[in-house]
Amino acid sequence: MRINVAVLTLLVLLSAVALAQDRNIQGTVSRIDDKEKTLVVKEGESSESTVYWTESTQVSGDLQEGAKVDVVAADAEGKLTAKSIRVLAGKDDLP
Repeated sequence: MRINVAVLTLLVLLSAVALAQDRNIQGTVSRIDDKEKTLVVKEGESSESTVYWTESTQVSGDLQEGAKVDVVAADAEGKLTAKSIRVLAGKDDLP
């Protein structure tokens, strides 16, 4: 019985760790909503992610629509929330 409880506890802990992993998103910013604190990153031809930011989100570079970005985000309360946003190339820098 003790082994079953230990195994169950281990499985629950591993599941929590798996859910808390960061997600890396690279793509082009297609929309920014300052009021809602969201940006939409287009990752390819058919994939987009809506990412929220907070006061603690670290932003490097000039974040604007059309910029190529690298976002590290985590799922927090059902929302994809950015830990960091790094601008790789501004809209004017792209070919």
